[in-house]
Amino acid sequence: MYYDLTPQEKERVEMGAFFAITIDPVGYGDLAMVVIWTFVLMVGMAATTYMWIHRHYAPLKAKNIPLMTGIYMHSVFFFLGDLTLCGLVHVRGPFFANCTLMLVWFRSMFGNFALGSLLAIRSYKLYRVFCKNKPMHGNRRYIPYLLFLALIIIVGTVSTAVPRRMSVEYIEGIEFCIVNQHLVTAYTTILWLVWTVYMAMVWLLRNIRSSFNEFREMATSLFLIVVCTVFNQTLLYTVPRLPTSLRWRLALVSVDQITANYIWWLIMFKPLSNCLFRHNEYLTEWRDKMTFDGLRAQYGVGVTDTEMSSQSNTLVYDQASPKSVDPDPSYTESTRIAIDQLASYPMLNQHRLSTTLEPKWNASDRTKFQAELNALRHSNSH
Repeated sequence: MYYDLTPQEKERVEMGAFFAITIDPVGYGDLAMVVIWTFVLMVGMAATTYMWIHRHYAPLKAKNIPLMTGIYMHSVFFFLGDLTLCGLVHVRGPFFANCTLMLVWFRSMFGNFALGSLLAIRSYKLYRVFCKNKPMHGNRRYIPYLLFLALIIIVGTVSTAVPRRMSVEYIEGIEFCIVNQHLVTAYTTILWLVWTVYMAMVWLLRNIRSSFNEFREMATSLFLIVVCTVFNQTLLYTVPRLPTSLRWRLALVSVDQITANYIWWLIMFKPLSNCLFRHNEYLTEWRDKMTFDGLRAQYGVGVTDTEMSSQSNTLVYDQASPKSVDPDPSYTESTRIAIDQLASYPMLNQHRLSTTLEPKWNASDRTKFQAELNALRHSNSH
């Protein structure tokens, strides 16, 4: 069988010994790792398919389904690249033995760089919405993705064009790919630049009042990818014959795939599981929470023009607006409404405000509102 110690595999081990290289043959430990992570990725594929089937479900739509699909595909390419880099399969033939395809394009361009760029893009979009109150519309929303594509095309093309000894080279006798140390340095430098941008976005978003823990997701993701990058960089520098050691190749694949898959499930598990098991109940809770937090406009889903008008009429203020006022917790509910109304008044049409609010207030409401507003003014004057 494929993972048995075949005569060809014995010959490979003997060839390595001739050059003083100890090779742990590809065996059932590698098979177990391939089966485990293939199963995890198949579950992820099913979840991604389910996500697209229910793409109009508001809690899923708010997570940016195309972007999350890209992050899932990153983990697939990352895993394919790891199969060759770590030697979990026999690295031979036109596919696995193509070191440039597997390591430069799959593992690095569509793997590491894709994950870093898509996470940075996601954080930048959240920054635009929650901190700047300027979500990207029209053709401008494609600019970050075009920059990402330009990065991988330029770096990948240059890495492919240079001589093999300057990038990745296949050693046929012992069947593994050798990665040039200068290439490792160049790639990790680019990755750290991407992570620096991501760190900056996480820092800028540290105080946002989001309804669904985006900051916690980003902070956890940042920690995981920093650990993964440091681990990769350390191993590639200190263990140049990584595929020959069963212990190190299994460790590297485990760290890579735990990081890649955990980040995706960290973001998508709650909305997916609730869509599956508590579809309508969770949707109601989700909308109520956004309405209570005053953040429906920021999430940009499930908000029609009529609903937006209704939100303006009920004076649900925008947390990202510089004109919003944080009410004192001791104020009554109607006083908070008064404060929000006064703060929002310059931005609203006076005639529209009065005509839309008037039918909803009876005489007692109006009297109570005026009394509390007068009391508030009296307390402020002292």
